[in-house]
Amino acid sequence: MNEFVFTKLLGVIVGTLTIFVAIGFGILSFIGIGLSNALNSGTDYSSSSHYILLIFISLLLCGFITSIGAFKLKKTGWRIFYMYFCFILGLGFIATFLISFGSIGSKNEILLLSVGMVYLLLGYLVKKKK
Repeated sequence: MNEFVFTKLLGVIVGTLTIFVAIGFGILSFIGIGLSNALNSGTDYSSSSHYILLIFISLLLCGFITSIGAFKLKKTGWRIFYMYFCFILGLGFIATFLISFGSIGSKNEILLLSVGMVYLLLGYLVKKKK
């Protein structure tokens, strides 16, 4: 059997999920900012939209690295980077789930938790060369 077959398949799936999370986050954030400006809440959110854009681009970049990087695991240096990258993102998504528990809706929280757990599984598969 070929090396890294499960890792490549799971990497593409998780990368796609991360891209969907980024798009959902971006849409919800910009709708929220637009509604707060439209309702004249009196608070200026123009300075915080830069942070939202930074988070949006970071999540998109992580999704693309996950999807494309799964096909470059033959190189040892990339494999080590990719393994730690997956572990760090998995722990980050799980920490985000724990921090935002009860505040962003159960579907979004379950999505964050499942993406985090799958990233941890992906890091484990890279470590075991499956």
